[in-house]
Amino acid sequence: MSRLFHGQGPSEEPQSSRPQASAPDLAHFRAHIERVRDATDIIEVIQTYLELDSSHRGPCPFHEDARRAFRVNRQGQHYHCDSCGAGGDIFRSIELIKKVSFAGAIKILADRTGIPPYPLPADQAAPLAREREMHLILMDAAHYYHNRLTGEAKDYLTGKLGLPEAVLDRFLVGQANRSLRDHLLGERKWPLELCLETGILVKDESEAVTDTFANVVIFPVLRRGVVTDIMGMNIHEEPSKVKQLPGENGRLYSEDDLRCDEIYLVEHPLDVLSLKAWDLPAAALIGSGSEGPEVVDRLRVARRVYICFPGGTNGEKRAMKVGHAIGPRARIVRLPKGRSPNDLYREGSREDFHNLVAQAKDPITTEIESIPMDTPKTELVSYLEPVLRLLVGYDLPAAEAYLTTTIKNCFKLNAADVETYRRLLDRYRREAAQRGRNENLPAQHEVLWKDLALICPAQDFVEGVAYFSVYRTCVIQEKNGVKRAVREPFLVTSERKVIPLTPNELAKLGLRLAKEDLLPSDSRRWATDDRVPNSVHAFIHGNAQVDPGGLFDEIEGLFRTYGDYANDDCYAVLTLWCIGTYTFMIFEAYPYISLRSPPHSGKTRTIEIAAPLCFNSLVGASLTEASIYRAVERDRCTVFLDEAEKYRARNRASTSDLFAIFNSGYKRSGSVSRYDTRSRSTVNFSTFSPKMLANITGLDPAAEDRTIPIEPRRTGKELPRFDSQALAPKFAELRNSLQVFAPTHHAEIARRYRSRERVEGLRDREEELWSPILALADFFDEQRFVRNGALAEEDRLVPKILRFAAHCRSLKEKREVEGSIETQVLAGVLRFVQSTEPLILQDGTKTILYLSDDFLTYLRESEGLDTLTKTKLTQVLKRLRIVQNPNKDTYWHRWECRGKRMGQMYYRLCPGRIRVAVSIHWPRHNSRGKGGGSAP
Repeated sequence: MSRLFHGQGPSEEPQSSRPQASAPDLAHFRAHIERVRDATDIIEVIQTYLELDSSHRGPCPFHEDARRAFRVNRQGQHYHCDSCGAGGDIFRSIELIKKVSFAGAIKILADRTGIPPYPLPADQAAPLAREREMHLILMDAAHYYHNRLTGEAKDYLTGKLGLPEAVLDRFLVGQANRSLRDHLLGERKWPLELCLETGILVKDESEAVTDTFANVVIFPVLRRGVVTDIMGMNIHEEPSKVKQLPGENGRLYSEDDLRCDEIYLVEHPLDVLSLKAWDLPAAALIGSGSEGPEVVDRLRVARRVYICFPGGTNGEKRAMKVGHAIGPRARIVRLPKGRSPNDLYREGSREDFHNLVAQAKDPITTEIESIPMDTPKTELVSYLEPVLRLLVGYDLPAAEAYLTTTIKNCFKLNAADVETYRRLLDRYRREAAQRGRNENLPAQHEVLWKDLALICPAQDFVEGVAYFSVYRTCVIQEKNGVKRAVREPFLVTSERKVIPLTPNELAKLGLRLAKEDLLPSDSRRWATDDRVPNSVHAFIHGNAQVDPGGLFDEIEGLFRTYGDYANDDCYAVLTLWCIGTYTFMIFEAYPYISLRSPPHSGKTRTIEIAAPLCFNSLVGASLTEASIYRAVERDRCTVFLDEAEKYRARNRASTSDLFAIFNSGYKRSGSVSRYDTRSRSTVNFSTFSPKMLANITGLDPAAEDRTIPIEPRRTGKELPRFDSQALAPKFAELRNSLQVFAPTHHAEIARRYRSRERVEGLRDREEELWSPILALADFFDEQRFVRNGALAEEDRLVPKILRFAAHCRSLKEKREVEGSIETQVLAGVLRFVQSTEPLILQDGTKTILYLSDDFLTYLRESEGLDTLTKTKLTQVLKRLRIVQNPNKDTYWHRWECRGKRMGQMYYRLCPGRIRVAVSIHWPRHNSRGKGGGSAP
């Protein structure tokens, strides 16, 4: 069966339903169908036409029968009648109930869900109709088989294997009895040609038409109610092998679960049904070709893949093969010898299975731990060579982590041993790159009498051309005939060229890598699948198209739906900033975003909205300086830091490297220097990247000066629940559109950026920070005006940005004033304690308590703080940490009488805390009068 027939798999990145070109093709229309299907719940739709009980049963609308034989399965997203055998997906139900065509059913459901229509050219209607008929034939066959699951086969599944009937109904498990041909050709009148093309019927040697499956249990492959494939199993065979329809060797069973964050990968449909009985997401790799890159790539949505193949040599060998194809996300679950998940389901408990899962290790660790730990060092290199060659496919930090932790600890290696294996790994990496790129050294060297421009391949703009890096799966045939699937990096240019990311190919373009050993990561944030609108494939073939105005409105709509901010102009600023992360390498500087507000006011929610949208996002609360500058150099990532107030001046001793990154990283020229032990030389790493910093109490003043302040607020209105998993398809669609937008429109944005006139009122750094946002606003104003010629002045972006820039200036001035109050109070504290005696107790004991009224009066009269109140004074002293004791003491003291606080309030002005406050605010000040500084 062809790839076209299978259509888009559930794990593939969702599609946009907006027309992408003047003549949309069938692949894009099929993607529109899948989006409508994903947005629709079959129960909700059918209940509008038919009354269902709490078990989702009702009278069948397709034949005269008062019994409630018609049932709808929400998990499987299909319906089935136990009486007449009718069944299908959500589209089929609308076709029959409303008596419309397939295209009519698509339109009805699209209108219901609010998805814009997607036109299909007339010349594509026939292929679509033929494909739909083939789906319906397989659906008819699956429901026909399911109605005949009785007797020995059903007893075997529910009795011997203990599978619940609800699981059998969810997956339409059936039984073949050599009567399907008469049903399809006689009762249903399906064309023989199409039945043969699906493979559900075949011709024998005498050219007689017969059923493909006979006397077997049937396992249909479902994708949200659509039967895309059918498999059969003879329950009398040991071991029971799966028979497939003609065509592809590699299949996946239980495709709907490929959307899950975690998934259990097994070898047999019975294993899937067993794990589903435990309510665990599972899928089966069926057939010898199921380890291929096309199949494994469909598992890319899952954050963790637990491989649960039968215990024993063959199962473990195949599990390792699949695990290495998946990579670090895989975990190898080692089952008892000869036992499958179905055996564990029948013989054990869910807790026993989870105990095995808890011990699962990633493929590399499993390989390492399989080597005897007492192997002599002279022999260890031969054991570790395969492991090191596998590490070649991992990025540098991951490979280094395995080398310096797992391998080092397992075999008790010293630093010299680790360095030896590191050099060996570097050699294997160079060999693999040379072999994978298939380059031949020239017979003689050619001298290039020109400088090669440096390029950062993750994102860069050089001489009017945009460059972005992507990874594609390539199949390489080794000398021994074995085919190996590898992910190789390529450059995609705004001229729609795809160039291997190798020194030779870059040199032909007059380019060279800024860092030879820091190739971009395989982020997979831009889809490469040829069936995805706005994918890399669609872009380079001229089939990708984005409406910038519509793109802006969609992104701003997400912030307006799920966020609430003190200033309405924030929505436009955040939207432009996120879009600008795909073109920030055009600009000489790019501002940070500072999210400053009290706890539980929406800072984390803003990051949750922005991170899935922005370019190569790196999110964390405790990122190290090494992880940041390497990720920035390698991937030009957008950095998101929560709890960023920890990087304030008082923590400078422990975070000095991060200060260097923050202070320099807003400008294109920003960098940090580090000594590289391998090359024994100093290496510069770029720190230039967009950054969003969430904090409660404020950032270091230098970092704050490089930010646009955004203030989320605790909203009084009820916001919809933010479901990141449900919104993942939307975010993936928008990322693809943004990846197309950047190379398509970068030149116009760059022109507006370079030709912008100075804005009156913006200071030097303010103008530097706001210029990229204003250039983007100017571009989108024109695009939105083209879409809507009646765009009102108050809806234009440039005035909004200028207005918000003025608001930010006044906000910073206000905070500067607050900072000056702190300075004045601190100076007043020093003078007050030097000139005023503290409280003396009746027994003559000297304290550090000072009457609060005396202190406030002194500050008003001596320091000129006429408007200062006691409440404000207390707040300032808390910020200075002069009157705050984190253990037990309070900052004040009142005399107590009979359990009640009486009399005046006193401040506890501790000399030690005052010295700490002075050292933070005036580092050069010495209380003895030595040294300089600005303190009094």
